[in-house]
Amino acid sequence: MTLLLLTQIAMMLSVSALAFATGGFAAAQSALFGAAISLLNLIFLVFTWPRMLAKKQVALGVSAIVFKFALLGWILYLVTQSQTTSGAWLSVGLATVIPSVLVTAIFGSEIESRDGHGSTL
Repeated sequence: MTLLLLTQIAMMLSVSALAFATGGFAAAQSALFGAAISLLNLIFLVFTWPRMLAKKQVALGVSAIVFKFALLGWILYLVTQSQTTSGAWLSVGLATVIPSVLVTAIFGSEIESRDGHGSTL
């Protein structure tokens, strides 16, 4: 769990720096917004799903999914309506979750096999 969140934060900072170097402040801000939205989504997944699955309450799970997607949709709508937001860099920021999960899957299994215990997610 910690490795995934730390990897996402590292990806967020890396992509924002790349966006700043190539496109300036507006590009970096857009990439940072996208990566931050992905980070918030990961935090929600990491901390709420195990608790919901442990209680086995279907209504709680469905309401959490509906609320999360409504909130994410509203945030994305507000960010994309801004005149300074670059859609391309926002998409790159949102996509940072994919390499974060892949890095965690690859290196997390190595850490777990070396350590003998612990969970990466």
